[in-house]
Amino acid sequence: MELVKILLKDADRIAPLVAAFRAQLKSYKGIIAQPDIEAGNEEIIEKNWHKFTVSTAIRGKVAYQLM
Repeated sequence: MELVKILLKDADRIAPLVAAFRAQLKSYKGIIAQPDIEAGNEEIIEKNWHKFTVSTAIRGKVAYQLM
């Protein structure tokens, strides 16, 4: 497993993972939500704009976790 920094160029590819992560977090509060891929894309762009580091753990071709 390796940690990979998510760059702005990766936003479209990683947006579904971010969207699924946010939907899962909402489910812990009892909120049923569908992943919003556009919002995931915007979140990656915003975090890169503000110079936050966003990383993911990858094994093979599967991303497991956002950090």
